Amino acid sequence: SQARSRRVAVNTADSFTDLGGPRHITTARPEVMLGGENWPWKYLHNPFAVSAYYMDIESPPPPSEERRLTDYEIRWIDAGMEILVRAVIDKPEGTVMSSDLDRIEEFAVIGWLGDFYRVRTNDRTVELPREGITVRSIEDLLEFQNLRALDVELTELEDVRPIASMTGLESLSLMVSPELKDLEFLRPLERLKTLMMWGGAYPNVTDISVFQNLTQLKSVMIILPEIRDLSVFAALPNLEQLWINCHEDVNLDAVIQAEQIQDLMVNAQTIR
Repeated sequence: SQARSRRVAVNTADSFTDLGGPRHITTARPEVMLGGENWPWKYLHNPFAVSAYYMDIESPPPPSEERRLTDYEIRWIDAGMEILVRAVIDKPEGTVMSSDLDRIEEFAVIGWLGDFYRVRTNDRTVELPREGITVRSIEDLLEFQNLRALDVELTELEDVRPIASMTGLESLSLMVSPELKDLEFLRPLERLKTLMMWGGAYPNVTDISVFQNLTQLKSVMIILPEIRDLSVFAALPNLEQLWINCHEDVNLDAVIQAEQIQDLMVNAQTIR
C-alpha cells in the first residue's frame, strides 16, 4: 500500500546519519546558486528522503496521537478564503481539520494579476477564476499555526489586524488597500526578518515607531509617502537592506551613517 511504502521510505531515510547539505554540492558554491540557501538539502542528498518527501505531499501522514488531542474542525469565517485554502490543500469538500494545515509554513494569496487568484503553499501553486470568489477577511489564515512566510496581495483588503497574531512570521509581503491607516499590526512580529510592502503606497501611515520592536529585520522594502524621518531604521542592528519611497524632504543623515545598511535606496535613488 501507499502508506506502507511511505513508512519503508521514511525509515530508510531516517537510517542515514548524514542527511546532506551544501557541502555535498561540488559543481558550484551554493551561495552563487539562485535560492541555494533555501534548498531542501537533506531531501536532495538522500534519495529515500526524496521519496518520503513527495509521498507526504501526495498522501500526508495522519496526525500523531498527541496532535489528535488538540486537533479540531476548522470553522471558516470567510467563504472566499475557504475556497482558496481548500483548493491549495486539494480538499474541495469535507471536513478540514487543524492538523491538515500543520505542514504548511509558507502561504501566498495574490489577487491582482488578472481575472484569477493565485494561491501558493510550500510546494503547491493553484490558480482559480476570480468570478464568484470574494475575499473580505484574512482571519482564517490564523489556522496556519506553523506559518513562517506570508504573502497577501489583495488590493481591496483594509483590515490586516489578524497578522498581529502570527507571531511566528519571519517573512511578510503585503500589497493591500492604500487606505491602510497604520502599521501597528507589525508590532508583535518580533521574529520578522523580511518585510516587503513595495507594490503599493500607503499615504495614511505617518508613524513608523513600530519598527523599534522589529530588531531582527534584515530587509525592508516599503512605500510611505508621508514619512520624513528614517532614524528608526538606522537603529536596527541587523538591517542590511532598506528600500523606501518616502517624502521628498526626508532626512537621510541617520540611515547614511548606519553602516550595517549595506543596500540603501531612497526615492528610487541608490545611495549604496
